Amino acid sequence: MALSNGTTWTSTLTCFTAAAEYKAGNFPAVFGHEAIREFAVKVIPYFDKVDHKVKSTWQKGDTLISEMDLVYHRKDGKVVTVPCVDIIQRRTGK
Repeated sequence: MALSNGTTWTSTLTCFTAAAEYKAGNFPAVFGHEAIREFAVKVIPYFDKVDHKVKSTWQKGDTLISEMDLVYHRKDGKVVTVPCVDIIQRRTGK
């Protein structure tokens, strides 16, 4: 599945450091490229598309916080919107 901007999870992983932490919803956090990829492989089949509707973004130093709505387009045709906050800490240029 492509992400809403047309990229794939494989290309998205290059944005993460090798030891990155990724946490989504009520799932436990996963660490590192392989664990993030494995998580995506399990979750992606449930959706046709996931859109990220950014509402606000703040940056202080190397920390970026983004408030958004995630719009899940499910395989059963239902569309579900949930609030989301991403906290991104940049390290080594990623």
